[in-house]
Amino acid sequence: MPDGNIEFFGRIDHQVKIRGFRIEPGEIESKLLEHDNIKDAVVVARDRQLCAYITAGIRFSVAELREYLSRELPEYMIPSYFMQLERIPLSPGGKVDRASLPLPDVNISEKYIGPRDELEKKLVDIWSGVLEIKKDILGIDSNFFDLGGHSLRATVLAAKLNKTFNVKMELGKIFKNSTIRKLSQYIKGMNIKRFVPVEPVEKKEYYALSPAQKSLYIQQQMGTAGTAYNVPVFLELQGPVAASKPEAVFRQLIRRHEGLRTSFQMIAGEPVQRIHEEVVFKPVYSESTEEEMETLIRGFVTPFSLDKAPLMRVGLVRIGEERYILMVDLNHIIADGSSVRILDREFVALYAGLSLTKIRIQYKDFSQWQNRLYESGEIKKQEIYWLKELAGEIPPLDLPLDYPRPAQWSFKGRVAELWLDKGETGALQTLASGENATMFMLLFAIYNVFLSRISGREDIVVGVGVAGRGHADLQGTLGMFINMLAMRNYPKSDKSFKEFLKEVKDRTIKAFENQDYPLEKLVEKIAVNRNTGKKPLFDVDFGMDIELGAASEIPRVDIPGMKVKLYAEKDNEISNSDFFLRARETGGSIHLRFQYCVELFKPKTMENYLDYYRMIVKYITGNKEIRIGDIELVKEEEKSKMRSLVKKIKEIPQADFDI
Repeated sequence: MPDGNIEFFGRIDHQVKIRGFRIEPGEIESKLLEHDNIKDAVVVARDRQLCAYITAGIRFSVAELREYLSRELPEYMIPSYFMQLERIPLSPGGKVDRASLPLPDVNISEKYIGPRDELEKKLVDIWSGVLEIKKDILGIDSNFFDLGGHSLRATVLAAKLNKTFNVKMELGKIFKNSTIRKLSQYIKGMNIKRFVPVEPVEKKEYYALSPAQKSLYIQQQMGTAGTAYNVPVFLELQGPVAASKPEAVFRQLIRRHEGLRTSFQMIAGEPVQRIHEEVVFKPVYSESTEEEMETLIRGFVTPFSLDKAPLMRVGLVRIGEERYILMVDLNHIIADGSSVRILDREFVALYAGLSLTKIRIQYKDFSQWQNRLYESGEIKKQEIYWLKELAGEIPPLDLPLDYPRPAQWSFKGRVAELWLDKGETGALQTLASGENATMFMLLFAIYNVFLSRISGREDIVVGVGVAGRGHADLQGTLGMFINMLAMRNYPKSDKSFKEFLKEVKDRTIKAFENQDYPLEKLVEKIAVNRNTGKKPLFDVDFGMDIELGAASEIPRVDIPGMKVKLYAEKDNEISNSDFFLRARETGGSIHLRFQYCVELFKPKTMENYLDYYRMIVKYITGNKEIRIGDIELVKEEEKSKMRSLVKKIKEIPQADFDI
């Protein structure tokens, strides 16, 4: 029966009043049904609480459903209970039989429970920033990984926990304590360890390079890289734009970030970086048509001279009434993917008239901190880990190439793409959730199986890029932080896929816990093939495009009267490895993108490779216990041709084979 907190006033539309708010459950139902994977939805009021019942093609967690609804509905319209059913009960007349809906079970529905003490409130604040979701939907039993958490976000979370609570939080502990309730209990039992900040360095004429910068500098000075290390971004601005406004914002960004005022040169045989007080900066303005933009974009991205700052160029192109394309090109030696996200957010914030807090740490401070960390021996533990991981002979991958490997790497690349449909993506989500793995870990495990099946190898080393911002002081700093990890796995044919996925998960966590050790230092320590036509430790790469909002301390805002969206992702026709598989989860589907070397592979080969990857997806989502050796990468039409050939051979008289 309703009481003073809940009133019913409408038998037809089921409108209710809860805690003083009039609520139409049909609005909540409509919002649930807009989700691609939800088939049916019913929302009712029971015992002073809203309860949502759904049927869906995939298994949802309550946290996922709360986060989805909170994007557009106020907190008071978010149900307290969610139940996923096989079917919604119907009356003989075909209408929803609300009386037959089961009572909510707190153990099944994960009723929302808010933070109970100051520690849990702090954790809610931190999670909200890292995951970029509202605080009021984060209960203490919300699961970090069900709410969009992944390995890189977990790394950022660990860094923030270390700084906030003065503890040493290992990445693996976040996977084991993935709710605020568990994480709070774990932190309470930890020993306090003083947080050591990155300190600004004294002002000098020149500063040392980080190992990653030094490697990039040498490669670009060789003169063969071209635009391989350019980082271009193209945004479409819809709305009134005064040409002087974007220029003024970029001048603010140049003053704010020393990396945009940095040049590089050789001093006494050693590459160094110099930070300029002022640089000459002038965007290029032009008008164009939609049809001419592709040509214009191709001409915009050109090599940089590293001794001339800024290592950034900007163009603004008017392509229609209140339609503009903002073109930005940076050199990788001063910016990585997270840096682009930082610039994106700060550009929008400054354009909208917001003030930004001063940056305490610049890249030169990190560079010296990292070099001293190595020199002091503090990073020795990570060095030991990687030397153990890559001990013994590292066998070549021996991929089946279409062309002989050139003596010198050429960087000439092309792209092949494939979309996994929503059914395949949903099956992968269910498998990852069931095995307590992230989508990155699952897709990476499939990639290793794919490489093993096409190469015949059961000892695979793959390059994986990480953000390299494990210290909490580095989240808002512009620069080249990314580090490549040489991740080694053993997809042996007698292992089940489930068993192998667990191994990949464990190794991924350990690798990310040791991600501060520079690849360049590791290459110096290990005896590897120095063939200029091959990379020293691995021939292929893997990555997953994700939105790492926490890389910037600036919240995402909107520019009044203007829409800003990605215009195009320029294919640089570049390949830095034999091939690089990039995955991206978006709109309920997964996009797979092979960026490959055209001097090694034909386009048809890469199309086949994408089909092979999809085959493995079907195998392992159909049976996660399947042995890796039982996964066949032969298309049905190829099997049919083989059967026809065998049949024809059998029909040939045996005498015809006599010699």
